[in-house]
Amino acid sequence: MPKQMPQDVVPPGRRSIRRIPLTFSRKITEKEIDPEQIFKKRGKRRDLKLGIWSAAVIAVLVLLVAAAFVFSGATVTIEPRQKIVSVDIEAIAKNPALAGELAYETIAVGGAKTVYLQATGESKVEKKASGSIVIYNNYSSSPQRLIKNTRFETPTGLIYRIEKSVVVPGTRVENGKTIPGSLEATVFADLPGPDYNIGLTDWTVPGFKGTPRYEGFYARSKTAMTGGFVGKVPTASEDKMNEAYASAETELKRESAEKINSQMPDTFVWYPSALLFESVRQMPTAAAGSMIALTVNATSTAAVFSKSIISRYIAEHSMTDYDKEPILIDKLDDLIFTPRFDAKANVGDSLPFSLKGQTKLIWQFDSTKLKSDLAGKSKKEISSVVAAYHGIVRTSVVIRPFWKGQFPNNSEKIKINVVLTSN
Repeated sequence: MPKQMPQDVVPPGRRSIRRIPLTFSRKITEKEIDPEQIFKKRGKRRDLKLGIWSAAVIAVLVLLVAAAFVFSGATVTIEPRQKIVSVDIEAIAKNPALAGELAYETIAVGGAKTVYLQATGESKVEKKASGSIVIYNNYSSSPQRLIKNTRFETPTGLIYRIEKSVVVPGTRVENGKTIPGSLEATVFADLPGPDYNIGLTDWTVPGFKGTPRYEGFYARSKTAMTGGFVGKVPTASEDKMNEAYASAETELKRESAEKINSQMPDTFVWYPSALLFESVRQMPTAAAGSMIALTVNATSTAAVFSKSIISRYIAEHSMTDYDKEPILIDKLDDLIFTPRFDAKANVGDSLPFSLKGQTKLIWQFDSTKLKSDLAGKSKKEISSVVAAYHGIVRTSVVIRPFWKGQFPNNSEKIKINVVLTSN
């Protein structure tokens, strides 16, 4: 007899997962899904993405084109004509200089330094007053020399003298007006003592009385006259004081060089070996306790040269084929400058010197004019433009954007770089 299957396990109709009825909502969903609609939706998404990417590419291209116009320009790299020469020159520079002479100018700075020592005694001192005056030459357009010990007189009859010869520049005309030449100088009282310690005043030159020069030469005080003294002062040993004074002078020289460097225009050069340092050691004065104060007043005058003028002078005397074109020397201050004047000579007259060393001459060109000549030109025309500049031996050009074949019309967008050879 066949075995009976339990009816609660196998329902009628042999139920299976394939025959489970779907819910109504599931049936409706299946009916609404259409393959053609699916492809249409996917196509729309692709079109949207393509549009976004296209817009981004266009925006980038627009930015690149705009940047090309904003940052457009040209860079011209130039190698100027150069030549290494050996310099061995003996020369005399003049201030003021006539046509054909090597000119130089002066920068003067002053300062004071006080040092202190332990007093060890007293000594009698007689000291002459001194100070600075400005001498004026309204007599002639030519420089005028005043000899050593020329007298200057105050309205009260006090006499002071210059200790060295000076040359006062001649008159010049500015805007139709005659301007007297002038020169600063130090004068010393004829006699020691406090009677010669005076304030600012006017001065005459008594030696010129009865001549046209008397009206044409005069002076005015720049500083008061000070230092005149007769009496006893606290003191220390002479060796100790000389050492202290020398220390102050060394410091003043260093400070003077720093001041001159700070005042030096970029277009000028000076040589510390040509610095004229003048100092006045004031007499010792009593300080706090048993100390004495030693003060040094100093004036330093530097001879300064225009870089273009001295470069041209060196080229003229170091080359046989120099054609007087604009030229500058690389590292002028590396040359050895040896002044030939006496330590007490006047800087402001003639300055004999020697100049030695090896240096590089660099031909100059007008970069502003070159940029103007290149503006709007084709890149291919640079050779013909540069041919007019004899100081240029080699060029290379970069134009932005790279696809442009000509220089900007605006010369300010053209940059000039100068490169020098290493030798």
